Amino acid sequence: MSRLIYPIYKSHLAPVRLFHFLALAVVVSRLMPRNWPGLLKPWMTAMIRCGENSLSMYCLGVLLSFVGFVILTDISGGFAMQVAVSIAGIALMIAAATFTTLEAKLDRHGPKLF
Repeated sequence: MSRLIYPIYKSHLAPVRLFHFLALAVVVSRLMPRNWPGLLKPWMTAMIRCGENSLSMYCLGVLLSFVGFVILTDISGGFAMQVAVSIAGIALMIAAATFTTLEAKLDRHGPKLF
């Protein structure tokens, strides 16, 4: 049993990681109401936009993590700077996801279904 569980690497999909993801998906789908008004809050729509553009947000996140690493090693690595870099990175990702979503809506040709 321990060979099935350990070692867990990020580079491959271990059965325990897959089970954990599926369990979270089941819990969220069962506990969250279908018409929950929280889905229309600005912070939630920002997260939804990031999820809709997941590949581009992943690529941007890799680039921003490198930039954040350079800032933290060259300028300052204090707690306040770490918080500032994290908030700036999240804000940049939300702005990029919003721009990507709006651009996709403008570029879409044909009837709008939703």
